[in-house]
Amino acid sequence: MINRAEIVLKEFYHEAIDLYGESICGLNLHNLYHLADQVRNWGPLWTHSCFNFEDMNGWLKTFCHGTGTVCNQIVRAMSTWQANVRECLQHPSDDQSASNAFIKNMMTSLPSSKLQTRLLQSRTKSCSILPPWKPIILSSRLCNEVKEIDPNCGELEEVSRILKNGEVFYSVTYERHTKRAPFVVLLHSSSVAVIEKFLYSRYTGRVYAIVH
Repeated sequence: MINRAEIVLKEFYHEAIDLYGESICGLNLHNLYHLADQVRNWGPLWTHSCFNFEDMNGWLKTFCHGTGTVCNQIVRAMSTWQANVRECLQHPSDDQSASNAFIKNMMTSLPSSKLQTRLLQSRTKSCSILPPWKPIILSSRLCNEVKEIDPNCGELEEVSRILKNGEVFYSVTYERHTKRAPFVVLLHSSSVAVIEKFLYSRYTGRVYAIVH
C-alpha cells in the first residue's frame, strides 16, 4: 500500500507543474515526494503530525495583545481564565443558568483534540463549527429575522465554515478560498444559493446559514 502511494504521489509531483502551473511549486508539494519515506520511518502520519501543536499555538496567540512580554501576557491570561472558572465552580451565582453559560463558554474556548472543533447540535442533526469564529453586530433587519426563528438566540457569533454529515461547508467570509467557489450550494429545492455567513448561538447551540 505504501509503495503504491509512493508511485502515485511521485507521479503527481512530476506532473503538477504541467497540470497547475509553476505557482503550485512550494513546500507542501515538495513534502509529497518524501511522504512515503516518512511513513516508513515514523509510522502513520497522524502519529507525528504537527497540526495539533500549531493549533495550540494559534489558541495561545489569542492571549497576546502586543509584541512585548509575550510570555507574561500568556501566563496572566491563563491565570485569570483559571481563576474565573474556579470562582464560578466554588461560588455559583443565584442565576444558575448564567453560571452554566459562563463555564460552558470558558471551557469550549479550549482547543480540543480534533483541531479545536466544537461539536454542536443543530435543530436536526449534529454539526461541528470550525475556526475561525468571532462575535458580530447584526443589522436590525437580520437580527429581527433570526429572532423570529429563535427568540432565545442571544448573542451570536459569525462562523466561516462548518462540518455537517462529513462534509465541510464554507461561507463567503472564509479567507482561504482557493480556485473554486465552495460557498455555492445546491438546495433541496434544486435552486443554487451562496452562503454569506453562518451564525452560531452559544445559548441555544444552533447554527444558522445566511444565504442568497
